[in-house]
Amino acid sequence: MADLSRTGPVERDVEQ
Repeated sequence: MADLSRTGPVERDVEQ
């Protein structure tokens, strides 16, 4: 579900 986080800077938090 990294696609949803890609819409914002939250993707960095989700990846880790």
